[in-house]
Amino acid sequence: MSVDPNSLTIISINGCEEDPFDIGLPNGNSIDCGEIADQLRELVKGSGIRMLSNDSPITALIDNDGDIYGGIFGNYELPEDFDDFEYGMGLLTFSIVIRRDLRGNRLAEKMIKELIENNRNLTLRAIVVNPIMENVLARLGFELINEHHSIYERNPMPK
Repeated sequence: MSVDPNSLTIISINGCEEDPFDIGLPNGNSIDCGEIADQLRELVKGSGIRMLSNDSPITALIDNDGDIYGGIFGNYELPEDFDDFEYGMGLLTFSIVIRRDLRGNRLAEKMIKELIENNRNLTLRAIVVNPIMENVLARLGFELINEHHSIYERNPMPK
């Protein structure tokens, strides 16, 4: 079955593991964010991307029925006093996965743009396993900081 990439929605599932919540779907139903996180983990298993033990689901790319087609997972490293931290002191290391049959539709770029917008005050770091993703990250202002491990980083956006 084919899906129209333009019909997919990016939703936040950040914090779902600590405090589960329901997500309203366009079809009128709702789905527990834990189900979406589980689908994301299954997608990651078959992708060749290694999800680290401290990584958590951040966003998911879903259809109207709550089926997952991609997502971003990662790890926030924030100062102890997060309420009063200085601009740019936090770090989000992330990876992204898109279902194989939907790759090439700029969905990863769309998801990363939203991630940038929602984390403007953090340094974003990506560990790349797909060489095509290197071009996407370069277009979005990421710089290669470790060639041996293909690690890219983007500094916080100006205030």
